[in-house]
Amino acid sequence: MAESRHFAVNTAYGIDVSSGSVTVVRAVRKRKSTSCEMVYDGPSDTANPSFTEARTRAVAEFAQGKATIAACVPVSSSTVRWLKTPFASVSKSRQVLPSLLDIQLPFPLEKCAHVFPMIVPEDGRVRALAVAVQRESLESRIEECRSLFAAPVVLDHEGLAIWSQSHAEKPLDPGTLRVTACVRPDRIVLVLGRAEALMSAHSCLLPEANAPEAFAARVHRILHADLQGESGSAVEWVWTGPGADDKAAIALFEEHLKSERIASFDTHENNVSFLARAVAGRSLSTAVPCDLRTGEHVHEQTIQWRRRRSLRFAGAYAAAGILICLLNLAWVRVLENHESRLQESLTEAARDIYGPGVQYGQEVRMAREAVADKVALRAPFTRAFGESPSRTLAACMEVAAAAGLEFETLTVRSDALALKGTADDWDHCEQIKTLAVKLGYEPKLDREDAGADERVHFNFRGGRI
Repeated sequence: MAESRHFAVNTAYGIDVSSGSVTVVRAVRKRKSTSCEMVYDGPSDTANPSFTEARTRAVAEFAQGKATIAACVPVSSSTVRWLKTPFASVSKSRQVLPSLLDIQLPFPLEKCAHVFPMIVPEDGRVRALAVAVQRESLESRIEECRSLFAAPVVLDHEGLAIWSQSHAEKPLDPGTLRVTACVRPDRIVLVLGRAEALMSAHSCLLPEANAPEAFAARVHRILHADLQGESGSAVEWVWTGPGADDKAAIALFEEHLKSERIASFDTHENNVSFLARAVAGRSLSTAVPCDLRTGEHVHEQTIQWRRRRSLRFAGAYAAAGILICLLNLAWVRVLENHESRLQESLTEAARDIYGPGVQYGQEVRMAREAVADKVALRAPFTRAFGESPSRTLAACMEVAAAAGLEFETLTVRSDALALKGTADDWDHCEQIKTLAVKLGYEPKLDREDAGADERVHFNFRGGRI
C-alpha cells in the first residue's frame, strides 16, 4: 500500500471537463471519511459569476497550499493492461515491468507516461496493473483543464476513478462481476471488474452508442473477449455519468442489453458529479494511487510536497537520534549511581568483617583474610559442636547392613564423604546417595555393571553443601 502523495492536504478540487463544460467538486477528508460538495456545473464561461467564483476559490486555496486539484485522462486516449511477470519477487518484477509494457503498447514506451498503481503477488508470480498515455495526449489534457478551469496537480485515470468510486458507493461482493457504464456528453465509458480490482476499460463514441442494437452488440463482444472461460458468470450493470439521468435513453439501452449474461441493472446517485467526486476523493486517498503526471510533467506542488515529506522524515530521524543519545546518557548516569551504591554497600560489609582501614578495591580480599583467621580460631568449637564423623560413620554402616552393601574403603571428614564398595542390586546403591543428601553432602555416585562376583561396584564422593 502506497502512502498518500498529498499528506499535508485534506481538501481537493475534482474537475471533470468535457466538450467545453466543466463540473467541479470540492472534497474534504475528515479522519476516515470524505465529504463532497459540488461547487459548479456548466460551461466554462468567465462571464458567469458562478464559474468565476468557483475557479477563484479553488485557485486561492491551491495557492495557499490548502488544497490540491485533480482531473483524469480519458480512457479513449490511454491504455490499461494487466501484466504478469515470471518472478515471485515484487522488487525483481518492478525492474521488468516497463519492458513487458513496452511490448504491448502501440507506441514506444519512451514517448508515454506510465505508472503501475497495483502490483500484487499471485500464485508464485506477480501481477501488475499498467496505465499508460502518450505524452502528447497528456500535455493536451493538462492544457484542456487549464483553459477550461485550472491545471491539475494530479492526473488520474478515468477508468480507475470510475471503478473505485462505483465500488465505494455500491460495494460488490467478492467475485461479483460488474460493468459500470459512465454516460458522458460525447461517449460512454465501460469499466469491467470484480470487487478485487478493475479488469478492463473501454470507450464507445456516442454516435455508435445512439444505435442501441450496435451498442449492445459491442458490449457483448467486449464481455465475450474479457470473460473468456467464464461463460457462466453473471454480470451486474450499473449506470452513472450525466447521461444516466435520461431515463428514456437508459431504458432503451437496457432493453437491447438484456441477456442471460447481464443479470441486473442499477443506477448510481448524483451522477452529474460522479467522475469529479471520484478524482477528488482518490487524490486524498491511498487506495490504488495513480498520478500520470510523471517525469518532466510532475507538478511543482507535488515536488514541494515530496521535498517537505523528505525533510519531515529527516527531522524525525534526527529527533529519534537525539532521543536515543539522551536515553544513553541517562542510562549511563543510572548505572553510575547503581555502581556507587554497590561500592558503598561492599565497603560497609567489608568494614563489618575486617574493621576500619579497608582499602578501596581490596574489600573482598581483606574480608576473606579476616574470615579465614576467624575460622581458624573457631575451628575447635566448630568441631566440638558440629556433626560428629562417628555419627556419619554409624549411619553409613546401618544403611550398608540394611541394603546389603559392602564397603572396600570409607573416608569421613567434616567437609567430605568418600566410599567405595559393592551392592547386590543396581538400585541399592541409591540408598547411600539418599543418606548423603540427608547428612548435608552433595552426592556424586558412579556405578559399574556387575562383574564376575555378580555384584554392582560403585564409587561415591560427596562434599559438604
